[in-house]
Amino acid sequence: GVANHCNNACATADREVDSKIYKFNPGTSIFDEFFSISTHAGIDVESFAIGSKSFFAFTNYNQGFTYAINSVVYVWDQETTQFELFQSIPTIGAVDFEYFEIDGNSYLAVANQFDGTQYNVQSQIMIFSTVNQQFENIQAVNTWRGQQIEQFNIGDRHFLGVTDTYDGDHIAPTHIYEWKNGAFQGTESGRQNEAFQIFSTRQASTLEHFYVDNKHFLAIGEAGSISDQTEQGTGDSTIYLWDGATFVPYTTMITHGVMHFKAFSVASNSGVVGGTRMLFSVAHYKEDVTSSTPFALNAEIYSLIDRCVNGDVVGVPLSA
Repeated sequence: GVANHCNNACATADREVDSKIYKFNPGTSIFDEFFSISTHAGIDVESFAIGSKSFFAFTNYNQGFTYAINSVVYVWDQETTQFELFQSIPTIGAVDFEYFEIDGNSYLAVANQFDGTQYNVQSQIMIFSTVNQQFENIQAVNTWRGQQIEQFNIGDRHFLGVTDTYDGDHIAPTHIYEWKNGAFQGTESGRQNEAFQIFSTRQASTLEHFYVDNKHFLAIGEAGSISDQTEQGTGDSTIYLWDGATFVPYTTMITHGVMHFKAFSVASNSGVVGGTRMLFSVAHYKEDVTSSTPFALNAEIYSLIDRCVNGDVVGVPLSA
């Protein structure tokens, strides 16, 4: 699925744009458009399955000057062979959905970003009710222009990472919360100091957990001041290593207003562990204040499992 945000220059009238679901065509080896969904400044789409049912969740950011609008969840209908509206979920400037499962229960978290006047809005965690057959709010997460929610597991422990991009001066911490007694601890307003771990970040826009060679890593991308066109959106992003008790700095990458990280693996014959090579894509903005189009999207791919002499893994740029 692809969440489309806007047309042309992203004026308010250009944000009523359909998002798409694509289906792979084995005959042509390309993805063909399969289904179109009306969205309002869509930013994220999340696909997941609960039992035998397949779902797509699309965020809606705003409709004109209204940010308290519903985001939508669609389910595949075997009888109509179409995606049908399953649930409308109240959101406030929604930018990210994250589906996860803990102890046999299904959850959907949404990062809310802006209510039209302020960025200090609550994001939500919902549980899927098998009785009511819908997602229901169970926990609020205090966020400051929340950008991404990432759930991940280390052994039998469950964590939730939340990136914030604005706390009055672009210096907003990234929080990691741990699941205990049926909830993530420390998410309430005024209790963030009870979070499992807090990272000092500058407009952290993306967080990615990945597992390489029996090691857990956490990458946090910092956008810098990309909203201020007088400054260059640059700054090192950091990859952290789990040391058995907490995440410690492992390596850094020079990034330019990074917007999103994604780790993925491909088959390799280069002698790496398990014949798999972990790659790491980085989508970021490079700002040139002398240009009439100051923000240009660029991407890089890093190798994260190239062997060093000491057996560790490193980030090596493959393309620029």
